[in-house]
Amino acid sequence: MVRHIPVLAEEIFEQLVIKKVDNFENYYHLDCNFGDGGHVEYFIDNLIKLERYKNIFIYALDLDEEAIARGKDFLKKYTDNKKVSIHIIQGNFANITDLIPNIKFNSVLFDLGLSTYQLSGAGRGFSFKFDEKLDMRFSTLPATEGELTAYDIINFWSIDNICLILRQYADEKSAWRIANKIAEVREIKKIETSGELADIIEHQVFKGKKGKIHPATKTFQAIRIAVNAELQVLDHGLHGALEVLVKGGRIAVISYHSLEDSIVKYYFKKLETEGIGSRLNKKIIIPSDIEIKNNPKSRSAKLRIFKKEKNEK
Repeated sequence: MVRHIPVLAEEIFEQLVIKKVDNFENYYHLDCNFGDGGHVEYFIDNLIKLERYKNIFIYALDLDEEAIARGKDFLKKYTDNKKVSIHIIQGNFANITDLIPNIKFNSVLFDLGLSTYQLSGAGRGFSFKFDEKLDMRFSTLPATEGELTAYDIINFWSIDNICLILRQYADEKSAWRIANKIAEVREIKKIETSGELADIIEHQVFKGKKGKIHPATKTFQAIRIAVNAELQVLDHGLHGALEVLVKGGRIAVISYHSLEDSIVKYYFKKLETEGIGSRLNKKIIIPSDIEIKNNPKSRSAKLRIFKKEKNEK
């Protein structure tokens, strides 16, 4: 299994740590999307090299217990380093203040993209390239009664509701055609897998026509966002991150589509207007041509950073 490459790692570390002047003896960092630990590993390695802090405390959150297990393996090399303390917690970053009470962080990072593993082998139907169970939940635990999955949306939601999320979460211009075709097919046989759904969209809706992106891309994005309530979770997570941040601390958010970026942009701008802090980059930071060449999955990444200058009113 190929390891996920952390996006914009150098730029994030520079903005969150290198350019920040403080007199803290210890450094506390929170990674809200642990994945398999790429950003965490980069942070630890470079904080150690910096020799600015006596102790380094790393906290990380993730819903995916399989990702946590892989990430922990990569971080075993720090086991004997008494300067570094690592705490990985399975949980949703919407609940930061409940999961990690009584700790204030120097920096908080959100990387909102899917990991390489989730796209290429998680078995939960995130990608149209693989024939996997239609699930799309970030959690690897069995779905509880009433917990929404991609299967539920595709097989039981009304045409109107499917059409709505395709338009709202993915700006899919063919939303009505796709929703109608899904309803037509499921009347004959339930749609069980990501491969079946992708085939319906590609061959029965678009008749095999090729575009810049796969015809199922936007549909898969919209369903995943709906299943995981991603936009609502992001809003809660940003509020929680601000609450656990020290004065002078910084929040960095990497987003991958316009809906996420708009939420982050609006929230940071609102905080700046209220005098809580300042946006450190009015224009988004994007990967360099070299990074995109080395890691094509980074091409749509957008980075925004906020500095907290006083507590909320």
